[in-house]
Amino acid sequence: MTGVVIGRYTLADLLGSGGMGLVYRAHDPVLDRDVAVKLIHALDVLPADRERLLREARAMARLSHPNVLTVFDAGESGDELFVAMALVRGRTLREHCARKRPEWREVVALCLGAARGLAASHRAGVLHRDVKPDNILVGEDGSVQVTDFGLAREMTDPVARVWPVSRESGRAGTPAYLAPELRAGGEPTAASDQYAFCLTLKECLGRVPRRLERIVRRGLAQRPTDRYPSMDALVVALAATTERRWPRVAGLLAFAALVALALAWTLAGTADPQVVGAVDPCDEPRARMDGLWDPAQKQRLRAAVARSGLARGELLSDRLEARLDEHARRWIEMRTDLCRDTSEDRAIAARRIACLEEGFGELEQFFTTVGDAERAVLQQVEWLSYGLTPPDRCAADAPISLLPSPDPAVREEVARARLELREAAVMADDGKLEAAMASVRAIEATARRVGYLPLEAAAMSDEAELLMRSGDLAGARARFEAAAELAEASGDDTRRAMVLVNLVVLVGVGYWEPDAALAYAARARPLVERLQTPILAGELWRVEGQALLYKGDAAGARDRLERALAVWDRTLVGDHDATMATLIFLGASAQQLGAWEAADDYQRRAHEMAIRLHGEHHPTTAAFLRDWANSVLNQAEAADAPGERERLGRLALEKADRAAADLEASLGVENPESAQAQLTRCRTLWVLQELGRAASACQQALSVLRRAHGADSPLLTESLLVLGVVKHARGELEPAHAALAEALARGASGDPTLLADVQFSLAKVLGELGQSRRAVELARAARPALAADARTVKSLAELDAWLAAHDRPRRARPVKK
Repeated sequence: MTGVVIGRYTLADLLGSGGMGLVYRAHDPVLDRDVAVKLIHALDVLPADRERLLREARAMARLSHPNVLTVFDAGESGDELFVAMALVRGRTLREHCARKRPEWREVVALCLGAARGLAASHRAGVLHRDVKPDNILVGEDGSVQVTDFGLAREMTDPVARVWPVSRESGRAGTPAYLAPELRAGGEPTAASDQYAFCLTLKECLGRVPRRLERIVRRGLAQRPTDRYPSMDALVVALAATTERRWPRVAGLLAFAALVALALAWTLAGTADPQVVGAVDPCDEPRARMDGLWDPAQKQRLRAAVARSGLARGELLSDRLEARLDEHARRWIEMRTDLCRDTSEDRAIAARRIACLEEGFGELEQFFTTVGDAERAVLQQVEWLSYGLTPPDRCAADAPISLLPSPDPAVREEVARARLELREAAVMADDGKLEAAMASVRAIEATARRVGYLPLEAAAMSDEAELLMRSGDLAGARARFEAAAELAEASGDDTRRAMVLVNLVVLVGVGYWEPDAALAYAARARPLVERLQTPILAGELWRVEGQALLYKGDAAGARDRLERALAVWDRTLVGDHDATMATLIFLGASAQQLGAWEAADDYQRRAHEMAIRLHGEHHPTTAAFLRDWANSVLNQAEAADAPGERERLGRLALEKADRAAADLEASLGVENPESAQAQLTRCRTLWVLQELGRAASACQQALSVLRRAHGADSPLLTESLLVLGVVKHARGELEPAHAALAEALARGASGDPTLLADVQFSLAKVLGELGQSRRAVELARAARPALAADARTVKSLAELDAWLAAHDRPRRARPVKK
């Protein structure tokens, strides 16, 4: 086979063979590297299993883990199926143990690497089905990698050294390593992989040390339900056996010294100190929490809230204190129970303690943040308090992958990475997006290296938010979806729900795909209902309402948004950005329903709240004022009486002028937010028929948006449309044609009504330029979208009238006899 090309790989020497096929060294000319290529003859595979085999190989190609042999590619070449993999210089675990006869700690270390690889594959949804020492590779550098994932099940070669495959069950594997349920005809599961792994461990150990007996015995249990609940749990138990005993003794001695020091400090100065015979170490959690959340800390928090001048500050302080009291009580209870309960698996208990310690550090950080915080931070203090990780996350039934490592060095690294995530968020807020992105991606790499999925999911979610802020919507969507998968794999329902809520916004607003956004909302709903976290519940109602609003279901949107507002009324004391955003969208839904007075009331409340929170000229306040101007402008456009149209137009212009001035003063003329305010001014001036000023405002907005988003961005469509309409109204047909033709070329980012407006506006211009056929085509293309949108009744009536006047049937030519 030397010199034969399979796919893009040129085969060289044969490396090995077995029931799975032949393995060759090969060269990849594209990337100029040597790889291992496994060939499986297609005739040896059931036709129905061919695609499944390739699908699973490709799934492994997407799995990146240091203990899983990297799969680069998979495909078909003639009668051969091939899998291209990393080329490992070393030997199998069986060969390594037979030649070196390592001591038991080395065997455990090697098998622990294999166990981590299997756990990663299970999280990715891939079973191995043929775990044995021959499918674990030990590199010359001591690295351990598991190979041949998911392929054994597909083999049907009657001479292969594998269990015969049933078309019904897909059962496969080397007979000596099959779990009892597989011998009985059952389906392969993660538990059957675990059984084969523990048999591999036992075989390589030879004589099983006493501290490993319980682990091996549990992994080889006859019933799958009696084994470890997952490979992750087995990894934790196995890792604990390799820990040296002396650090634990040192830790106890250090704790005893701290207790003695605390006692000496407490008793110093007393006349007749009492001799203390013994100190209960399980009282230590209460003492620590009492030292953190004590009367002095409560008073500092109340003083900070009072100093900020927040509305209903006393009630806010009362509710904060009650919530933090309950948080502290539950933490003490769980931490004390873990101290007193000696029956729980030691390795699991260590992880639960580490989880609670993370929570304690988070609480310390919370008090540090709010202690001397400025008013802007204190406005978010109640929201921040709801974001504290609840102690019940560390409960006995918590997924093992959700609990942090008990290793102090790993915990310190994770804590440092979490701090760096917060620092990256600050960098992003300061406009340093590239630096923030580099930091977040480095944290992702750290999380992968230490194997802590919740941290990786958090970093990936933050990366997605940065990509969204930089305008890379496709990249943001992909990273959010990957973060959701990681959160699900780790059992982090809170993170998963938060990511799905973000996807609702991204897909519904960024892509204007409300149906897809609502599908994400449906996935988030059961998680949010189970978590019972108020801020998540309110946010989900709000973004679902927003998606329904973009879909044109104003009644459904108003229902969801009113539910969100009810959550904020119950949950948040005083003013909050979440309440303001909900009021804005409630105003928009009321507009669509024709409830103009209600819409104006919602917008007024949002603007007044923004003034109380941020000040009258703050950019956030100015943005809300701009939205209010748009609301009044929409009402003006809907008005039939000229006098009312003029009155509302002037009111909208007054608000738009103030918003533009404040935004330009705080953010600069070149900021896209300022450009959007100029676009609102342009539309308003057009309604008022001040066409010269309207054209000037439109040109300014368009110039800024071109520089901000690029000349080909769909985000230019609306400004091009408005400019074209203004030019048309001024009788400037060629400039109007140029603007509207460019708007049509830019597209409408999934907004069919905006695209229809462009088509009809361009049709009217082309009709006046004598291009009647193209004009009628565009008008006809615009009609379905306008007919489907309840907001465009007047536009639809205008279009139908225009078509009636221009879309005349051609007269048939007389036939010459």
